[in-house]
Amino acid sequence: MEKVKILICEDDKELLEIFNLILTMEGFEIDIAERGIDFKNMLEREKYSLILLDLGLPDIDGEHLCKFVCENYDIPVIVVSAKDNVATKVLCLEYGADDYIVKPFETVELVARIKSVLRRSKKRFLSENKEDLQKRIRWGELEINPLGRKVLKKGKEIALTPKEFDLILFFAKNRGKTFQREDIVETLWGEKSLYRWSRAIDVHINHLRKKIEDNPANPVYIQTIPGVGYRAKK
Repeated sequence: MEKVKILICEDDKELLEIFNLILTMEGFEIDIAERGIDFKNMLEREKYSLILLDLGLPDIDGEHLCKFVCENYDIPVIVVSAKDNVATKVLCLEYGADDYIVKPFETVELVARIKSVLRRSKKRFLSENKEDLQKRIRWGELEINPLGRKVLKKGKEIALTPKEFDLILFFAKNRGKTFQREDIVETLWGEKSLYRWSRAIDVHINHLRKKIEDNPANPVYIQTIPGVGYRAKK
């Protein structure tokens, strides 16, 4: 069985000792980056199952680093930060973070959150039938390649973040159906409580519309149903 490898980006040495003790006891392999630049270099060299990301780094703004990871890597991200304000939490969720833990925290809660995010990630992977992954989906002017996680419009590739791709694949497989926001989040990422106090899902969909729609203000592929949620064009 392949071991779960976690990349921790944190500059607090005392907290790093706690991470090292607790997570290795749980059977996880860990790598540590104390600066944002080291974190980026390690991401390029190694493959990780999950990232723990502090926002208060000495060299790179943590929010920008969260955005960078979520746009360029399909790796679950848990933000671990002393910033306990709704604006920062919402921003990180809108960027694509999978969870947000406020310092100080109980170690048992940290481990539970890590295992929960890993379960959701594994569930998504296992639910992707290999035969279905090989079938390209045509939706209007769009061609979706589930296996390569790529989308073409009129033959030209569209650059999508991992969560944007999850969304377009979900809607393309459920054309003509209407979904509440919470149901979309729970189906795709297994967790709707994080989004109850924010409209992060709306931000993801708005970004996606700007990339796939000819006129994002009058969307064709993903339509808003007032008071309900969203419906995918047939």
